[in-house]
Amino acid sequence: MKYYLLLALAVVTAALTSCEPPITGVRVDSTNLSFPGEGGTQTLKVKAGTAWEINVPADLNWLSVSPKSGTSSADVTVTASANKMKDQDRNVELIINYEGNQIRVNVNQAHGEGEPVFQLSQSSVEVGSEGGEFSVNVVSDAADYDVDINAKWITSVSRKGNRYDGETLTFSVAPNEKKEARTGVVSICTKSGTCNPVTVNQAAFAGATYEHLNVAFRYTATWCGHCPYMDETFHMVKERRDDFDFVTIHGSAGYPLYFNDSNSLMSAFQVSGFPTGIINGWKEFSNSHNVSANADNLEDELNTFEKTFSCLAGVSVNSTAAADGKITVNAEVETSISGKYQVSAFLLESGIVEAQTYFPDNGPTTELKDFVHDNVARATLTTSALGDAFDAVAGEKTSFTWSVTPDKSWNAKNLSVAVLVHRAYGDVKKNNKKYPDYYVANAALAPVGKSVEMKYEK
Repeated sequence: MKYYLLLALAVVTAALTSCEPPITGVRVDSTNLSFPGEGGTQTLKVKAGTAWEINVPADLNWLSVSPKSGTSSADVTVTASANKMKDQDRNVELIINYEGNQIRVNVNQAHGEGEPVFQLSQSSVEVGSEGGEFSVNVVSDAADYDVDINAKWITSVSRKGNRYDGETLTFSVAPNEKKEARTGVVSICTKSGTCNPVTVNQAAFAGATYEHLNVAFRYTATWCGHCPYMDETFHMVKERRDDFDFVTIHGSAGYPLYFNDSNSLMSAFQVSGFPTGIINGWKEFSNSHNVSANADNLEDELNTFEKTFSCLAGVSVNSTAAADGKITVNAEVETSISGKYQVSAFLLESGIVEAQTYFPDNGPTTELKDFVHDNVARATLTTSALGDAFDAVAGEKTSFTWSVTPDKSWNAKNLSVAVLVHRAYGDVKKNNKKYPDYYVANAALAPVGKSVEMKYEK
């Protein structure tokens, strides 16, 4: 009897065991894991009857998972490192993929204990007028921070290190070309809004500056009826002030006074119509029939240019004419700051009487047969009308010599030479992005046979 009872019990046990269904798919014992700020390890139990894989973000550096894949049930160890951020929790979503399905497990970690640390190695720096680099060391266990700079002459160079142990921020300061000291601020701010400013004080420029001559280019044509107004404007401003002169470029092929090198100049400055006036290779000057108003506006633009740019290049020029008419031009350029510059030179003719179309305010179109054209570009002395590159050393003179044989039809008594020194904009924003990267820093215009000496600003 006892034997039959044991046999029955065994049969029942076997029956109960055989009724448990096999594992299909994948299950986990929890879809949310929470860690304290100091970190730790937890076990995620994976029940699986098929292959599975945990997708862990590639840039995740505070959480490790092992194993990341399997073909059956397994205990997955999830380890969180200490959260050094004391003002921000962190979280991530782990995705378990199997047979085209997904299980999402959210992992959260509290922020570290204690008050956040946010410290800078210095709150102000002193930089010489020549510019250079400076660094600030930042220690922060707060959330990551942003850097804001309120001065375009200060630029960010690099961030190196770990902010928890000390991250080094490096900045570059452009040379100060003004006679006044200047101040900028680098603000380092956490995501929560806490800001630590670094004041950057830069000394005033102490080098030489030079007396400056503004030069405007007037692009024109003899058939352009509106062009005489700009011509009259330029003459009026030249009479008003000693620091202004102009060069006339006739850019219409097939018409009188056409300048062969006008195409390269017009292309570089995207001149699409006449008249077009460009001041110091920097800004276009608008034209109207009100010459007096034009002259006032032009003077305002010249004054703005003078305030924006210090004159850091000086130029002198002299020329001689041989018996056979050949003209030799000698020029010297001196700069206060070393670097790459360009120089361009032109032979000009004035007093040319050539018919000019004119659109008066009232009345029909008129042809001015006795119109006098001045400072008309006749020849380019440099290799390029846009300027030949040269390297300048601060305080040292660079010499140039050019020669040209004038056309016999040109009036030798009315020829003059224009020499222009071009300089890169540096940290001064270009007025027009379509223009070349060089503006006319200084110039000298002198009749052939006469000299213009380099003059230093007092």
